[in-house]
Formats: sequence, structure tokens, C-alpha cells
Amino acid sequence: MDTARLLSNKPTSYDSVALSIGTVERAKPQRVVALDLLRGLLMILQSIDHAKAAFTTWYGLHESWYELPTYDSVWFFIMRLLTHPCAPGFAMLMGIGVTYFVRSRKALDWSDGRLLKHFFIRGSVLVLINLVQTWGMAGNFPGKVSFATTVLHALGVNFFTAAAILIASNHLYSAIKKSLTYHDHTNIDATSKAEKRANDLRIMVIFELAAAFMIVNVLVVPEPVPNGIVEGYGWWRYLLYLPGLSSFFISMYPAANWLGLTLYGVGLGLVMIRDKRSNRSNSVFNILLALGWFTLFLVIRSIGGFGNINPSLYGEPDASGILTHNPFFSSWIAFFNTIKYPPDLAYSALFLTANHIFLSLFFLLPTGPDANKYVSAIITNGPLLDFGRSALFFYVIHFYLYFASAGLIGRLIPSLKNPDTGMLAMNGWQFFIAWMTGLVILWFM
Repeated sequence: MDTARLLSNKPTSYDSVALSIGTVERAKPQRVVALDLLRGLLMILQSIDHAKAAFTTWYGLHESWYELPTYDSVWFFIMRLLTHPCAPGFAMLMGIGVTYFVRSRKALDWSDGRLLKHFFIRGSVLVLINLVQTWGMAGNFPGKVSFATTVLHALGVNFFTAAAILIASNHLYSAIKKSLTYHDHTNIDATSKAEKRANDLRIMVIFELAAAFMIVNVLVVPEPVPNGIVEGYGWWRYLLYLPGLSSFFISMYPAANWLGLTLYGVGLGLVMIRDKRSNRSNSVFNILLALGWFTLFLVIRSIGGFGNINPSLYGEPDASGILTHNPFFSSWIAFFNTIKYPPDLAYSALFLTANHIFLSLFFLLPTGPDANKYVSAIITNGPLLDFGRSALFFYVIHFYLYFASAGLIGRLIPSLKNPDTGMLAMNGWQFFIAWMTGLVILWFM
């Protein structure tokens, strides 16, 4: 069956007949294991940052448009670098998931209104969880801060926004197909070509929107100011698109900053549905995407201007050579130390590269009926898949687990505390043991 039809507003008569007799479209859709494995890996990687905040004194400045951390230790930079694929990966995976969900529910005759209600409720739950979590942590932020907008806020808002855009694109698809078959709607071959053309154009529009939102991130930020407090900027700017300290909340993940990456996932989901590749072909496809994104990253970084937010944060380059006129060539850390808040094009390109490499590897893992039963058991019953299929539970609980554990450890072993701050100050191996122990506990919960 043409998957483009399943994404249109209403099933055709052929679709209705197929659905009424209980064909595969009415069955529960099979999950794409590689996507769940990637989500599980990202859950583990993002927990590094929060475990650092609980157990160590290493938690410092973040890569934002108004400030940039410097790293005296390569180890600290690599630890931070490992966490960077998470936010763009979550946004991309959510976009793919939105596409697959709309497809499956359209096959069950869900109306647009029912779909939008579903996405609004689920997105609102994420925003509410963000408020509840950060209201209790307000004392950790400077000023009179009531709450923070974390990644859950951005995901919640964009969950609904991406779904609304996808549903609107269904109507665009129908309009384009109708226009292309206006003079000859009885010709089956012409209709099939029109459906393919309409779907391709719809996908192109989604990717163009994604690119536009990614580029806007670079265009809307002002020059660096302390704490990101821009005189005359209202709170709505911080809520919508500018990370920084507002009058009553701190904006970490404004939704608009991450909408481009979410729509990229929507477009990618449409391509996956359209092409129906095998796992091996999907692996090759993701490697090609990784090469494309990494090439874009190299171009952006080498040019050193557009695509990089506020290069002045990296200091004045040494003018002794051609390459050193570019501040990003001052060291390999500077080259890969990209701006995350908001994600500039260099950041998005570099860490979409990482996500596509991960996906390429996961698509190669044997999970089918012909796979070795022991290898298959490790994959299907391992922590990556479990964390990937219970991501919200993991995300919410891991904060409380790590910080409660830190409080308990501080009481039992006061020598691990920093005498000046009273906070835990574990060394490298102590941190690794605490972090890994938390992951094991979470896996068994």
C-alpha cells in the first residue's frame, strides 16, 4: 500500500477496504529497534552531565551565545562532548516518532482533531513535568528565578508543533496530488506518479522548514552579555527563542531553537516510510547522511563566520598564519567546542553526524529471526533497549536517584565533600563508580 495515502487526511476507498478486513495496517506497528537503541544510548550519555552535577565540582559554564567554558583538562572536554549528541538526537527521534505515530493512527481512521488532541495532551504533560521538576531547583539559579525551561519543555512544545505541521503537510500532499491529476484522474499510472511527486514535494517542504529554523537560531542572537540578560528584552523572547536569564525564569531550551531539528526528524521519518529500506540499506543511508553533515560542519568551521554563533567568544585568533586567522583553528578543543544554547549550525551538523553514525551501527545489529539467539537476547533484553523504551521514566527518575544518592553519600562519607561548598567533590574513578551504579539501579527499576 502507498504509505503516502496513509499520511493523507482520509484513507482512500482501497485503504478502507484493506483496513476493514484486518490487514497488517490494523495490527500494532512494529517498532524500529535501531531507533529505540539510539534513544537508550542517548539516555545513558545525557545522564553523565546530571551525575556530574550531583557528585562532583566539575559542573560549570555551558556553551551558550553569551558565555563559553574553557577546558584545562582534555578529559573534562571529552566528557562534555559525549553528552552533546543527546539534545539533537532526542529532537530528531521525536520527529521520526511523530511521523510513524500519525501514519499508524491514520491507518486506524483517526481524525486530524483526535491526533492534535493526543499530541497536545502528551506535549502538555512534558511541559508540566518540566515545571514541577525545576520549580524545586529554582534556588540553584541566580536571581529571582521560579523555574527553568529544560529539554522537556522544548520536547513538549515541539511534540505538538511538529505534529501540527505534519498534519498540515498531509493536506498539502492532497492538494498537490489533486492538482497533478486534475486533467486525468482515471489513469492509474499518472495517479501513481502524482502521488509520488506530491509526497516528494511535501518532504522537501518539511526539510526546508527544518533548515529555516536551524538558520534562524544563528540570526536572532545578540552580542554576548553577562548571564544572557539583554536590556529591553521581554520575557517572551526568552521563552520563545533566546536562552538566558529572564525576569522570573531561566531559559535553557526555548522551543523554537529545537524545532528545526525536530522537523528534520519528521522529514527523515517520511523518507524512511517512503523508501522502506532494509536494515543494511538504512545503515548505508545513515552513513551517507553522517558524511554529509560532517562535511557541512567542516565547511562552517573552516569559513569561521556564518553558522557559528558569536565567534568572538573564542578569543582573538593568532594572525601569524592563514588558518590561525580563524579562532576555531587555535586548538582542536576550540574546533569542536560548539555553541549549544541555541544550537548553531556547527553544533547541529556535528552532532547530527554522531547520531547518524550511531544509527548506522544500530541498524547493523542482528535482531531478526536469523540472528544468533544469544546476541539477539543481549540486544533485546539489554539496558539500551530498556532505557530507550522507557525514556521518560528514566529521565525523570535519574535526577532524583543521583541527587538523593549524593546526599546520602555526603552524610556517610563527609570526607568526599568540598569543605568550602559542602558539595560532593568525587574524583574520576569515584564518579565513574557512582554514575554506573546509578545506571544499574535504574535498569532494574
